[in-house]
Amino acid sequence: MQYITPKSAIIMAVCPANNDIANADALKMAARVDPRGDRTIGVLTKLDLMDEGTNALEILKGKIYPLKLGYIPVVCRSQRDIMEGKSIIESLKAEEIFFRTSDDYQAMSNKCGVTYLCRTLNENIVRHIKKSLPVIRSKITSMLYQKEHQLKTLLVSKGAGSQQQLILNIIAKYAKQYEEYIEGKFVKDTTFEYKGGSRLNYIFYDVYTPAIRGIDPFDVLTDSDLKTAIRNASSLGPNLFVPEVAFELLSKQQI
Repeated sequence: MQYITPKSAIIMAVCPANNDIANADALKMAARVDPRGDRTIGVLTKLDLMDEGTNALEILKGKIYPLKLGYIPVVCRSQRDIMEGKSIIESLKAEEIFFRTSDDYQAMSNKCGVTYLCRTLNENIVRHIKKSLPVIRSKITSMLYQKEHQLKTLLVSKGAGSQQQLILNIIAKYAKQYEEYIEGKFVKDTTFEYKGGSRLNYIFYDVYTPAIRGIDPFDVLTDSDLKTAIRNASSLGPNLFVPEVAFELLSKQQI
């Protein structure tokens, strides 16, 4: 919902053709933020799994659930295809053959498939950007005017001391807000994602630690390499323990 709510977003609703389209979760979700279907493009999957004697032509023509950007049918790899190692290129060729030889979709085969979907999405996003630019430009101009006005207000000179005091107060306020953000004393958008200190905690313990543990510290480092490094670090003198210099050099090399 966070991504599809903005008016500048295009929604790609992927729905299985072998189920009731009116109850598709993707379309229901899209309808909550785009009730008229102005910026939603439908993608129909699993056409090859539909019951014999049925097709998705009524859906594709927009007679069941109309969308301004229309529907595009695709046939993706099945789980079995993936397990058997069927490549994307082979899948695209099989998809093209399916639509070209299908009695139901043959007439519209040039407007079917993943390749056509990619091209259509590119065209739609360019068109959408052009349409949205005037609104974005207007918002930027308005924000610039507001910020320039705030800047002029802040720069009104009331003596050197008061100006320095004003700047110091702003810095102190920012530092305080930053501290509260790190310590988790904020309320806005706390349900969407990890933020502040919790984000740092997540990165170090859930991302960084497993990544480090997955690395072999002795990777590409043989016993002979260790022995040579220890003897080089010992130089002319004999060694009873591993010299700290050898440990540091080897550690830096591995890092």
